[in-house]
Amino acid sequence: MEKVIQSERRLESIQKLAAGLAHEINNPLMGIINYGHVIQNHKGGDAETKNYARLIIEQGERIAAIIRNLVYFPKKIRNNL
Repeated sequence: MEKVIQSERRLESIQKLAAGLAHEINNPLMGIINYGHVIQNHKGGDAETKNYARLIIEQGERIAAIIRNLVYFPKKIRNNL
């Protein structure tokens, strides 16, 4: 029983850490993604610049998905205990 309680406490700590990291990373990341959209939608921009903006958006969204998985991981472990 004591091991289960210790595991729960560790998972809770990991979950809090992951949530804090997610918040701190997601705020500037959303700014980067939004600026990518601004550049992509700017009238008069050349094709190369728009392509770079598309890549910025795609990779930003990839990072956001990784962060979501990081936050979800401790919850998934807790459900399997």
